[in-house]
Amino acid sequence: LLPHLVKIRQLARILQLDAAVSLDRGDSARVLDDILKTIAIAQSLEKEPTLISKMVEFACLSISCDETENLLSVGHLDSASLRLLQAKMEELENSIRFENAMLGEFCITHQGLQSLNSAKDFVRLLGEAEPLRWTDKAFIWLLLRSGMVQLGDLKTIEIEHRIITLMRDSKSAEAFMDGLLPIQSECRELPRLYSFAKIFLPSTFPAFQRYGRIIAMLRAERTAIAVELFRRDTGHLPEALGELVPKYIDAVPGDPFASGKPLKYIKGNLYCGTRTKEDADFIMRKGFAVYSV
Repeated sequence: LLPHLVKIRQLARILQLDAAVSLDRGDSARVLDDILKTIAIAQSLEKEPTLISKMVEFACLSISCDETENLLSVGHLDSASLRLLQAKMEELENSIRFENAMLGEFCITHQGLQSLNSAKDFVRLLGEAEPLRWTDKAFIWLLLRSGMVQLGDLKTIEIEHRIITLMRDSKSAEAFMDGLLPIQSECRELPRLYSFAKIFLPSTFPAFQRYGRIIAMLRAERTAIAVELFRRDTGHLPEALGELVPKYIDAVPGDPFASGKPLKYIKGNLYCGTRTKEDADFIMRKGFAVYSV
């Protein structure tokens, strides 16, 4: 349905391969050029009104972050170029928005709900999600006869509207991630009469987790650049990220998975928290390395 996304991913992979070959040849300037082109490709998708476009945008940004890490590890960029890349990472972090994508999904979902006008269509949709017993089909028939399906439609639209409002009102990625937690918990606890909400809404949450991880990666990359600039000036790595402020970075970036607490730094590695499904509330239980200096 969206063939241009396939071409964009292919182009991003070609640039990734070119960056790897250029790095092997010692051409750091070309690697930087490939990184900036990959970022430009990602930015071309910023205003597209679908979540799948957003996921492709994040995939391109992930590639650019990986290549930045490789470049810092074995490349030889001058300090001015590093500062340019650092500024670009900060610009990206501040420009990533979800509103258009969620509004598009809102419209698609609403249209899909309107198209399911018969019990046959409803049973088919639920049967694709999970096998249905005769008792399930009887329950669905009762829902349709009672008008409760329309109530489920309204619940889906209401929660999507709350997510869009949260996006608009959140001043930072961590505020959005924190505000999303109770909505996720609510969706998991919805009764069966909200069948549509239970089918459609959970499919959107992986995109939000991916958003948090991309923000963490961008913050880690610009922090790592600050660490490299510090190393060039002093000849050693900092003992703590506070040593980078304010000369190399304005402030220690926050962890989007930990309510904005500073990124964890153990000399040589940057970490941020991650939520797992080990309990019902997506409690942070461990950290993942987002960068190795």
